[in-house]
Amino acid sequence: MRTSFFALATVLTVALTACSDDDKKNNGPGEETPQGTGALIVTATLPIRGGSPTFRARKANGDEITLGAPDSLAPFTLPPGDYTLIGDTARAGTFVIGNFVPSTTPAFTITKDQTTTVAVTYALADDGTGRLWVPKYGDNNDLALAGIAVFKEAHEGFSTRWEKTHDRIVLPTGTKPNALAVDAAGHIWVSDAEQGRVMRFSANTLLTQAAPAAEVTIAGLGAIIGIAFDTAGNLYVAGPASVLRFTTAQIASSGLPVADAEFADQLSTPAGLAFDAQGNLWVTSYGNDRVVRFAAADLASKTDTASIVVTAKTVNLGAAGNYQSLAAPEGIV
Repeated sequence: MRTSFFALATVLTVALTACSDDDKKNNGPGEETPQGTGALIVTATLPIRGGSPTFRARKANGDEITLGAPDSLAPFTLPPGDYTLIGDTARAGTFVIGNFVPSTTPAFTITKDQTTTVAVTYALADDGTGRLWVPKYGDNNDLALAGIAVFKEAHEGFSTRWEKTHDRIVLPTGTKPNALAVDAAGHIWVSDAEQGRVMRFSANTLLTQAAPAAEVTIAGLGAIIGIAFDTAGNLYVAGPASVLRFTTAQIASSGLPVADAEFADQLSTPAGLAFDAQGNLWVTSYGNDRVVRFAAADLASKTDTASIVVTAKTVNLGAAGNYQSLAAPEGIV
């Protein structure tokens, strides 16, 4: 049931434009012509496939224009002037660490009737080395196979591949990692369903010590699966029957804290957790074949009400039998 996966680098390109009525002038009754605009093309390179980053164009006076995400097909234009491209953090999901930050904030100039191209490279926010961390739950419940595998980008000519640098980092006794997450400070957090706990490690400790010790352990959680952080640094834990939230203060040191909030509506064995750009939490519900969304406003007010429920659907494939979509979903990005 436990699945780990990784994907090759992905490059997203889009022409981004933005305009408003302020960028137009009236030439006469019923007439309106552009004051002058230029096009912006952004090429964003992410280490692995994950959440799409969004971009903003910041003017010299600090004002910003929201451009959108690289996977958008809608064209935009910008009025002439000097800008800085601001890339927001992009996040992936449960089974592969995905907290990506832009390595640069490039400056660019928009010229009337011309196209400007800007490239932005994203890096993993763990230890700044572009490593990919993958949990190994262990086949057939064999603890000897459990641990964390680590991959690093390897470049061969024009191609990029992932090269394994650590086959199995052994964690504290009895640990079988389900999922990983990285916080804003770059710590690696590991969920352990066998022991009902979440542990925090530094990347350097995991890579250099034969028997890495957890810096923080949050225990007493039961058979948990997925973990994720919101932009405020709160930790969300999936399982066994609900999603629990712990504040940054509660996870600063080891203990058995009482959850700050709990969300269980429409959930049965929640597994994967992911936040969208609006701060809504999406949860895969393994036990009843659905995906559930909790709105950002409800998370803030601790209201246990699902705002969107995507349920399973049975598709008749004729001679091939029936296929059920969303059957026992786990991961989500």
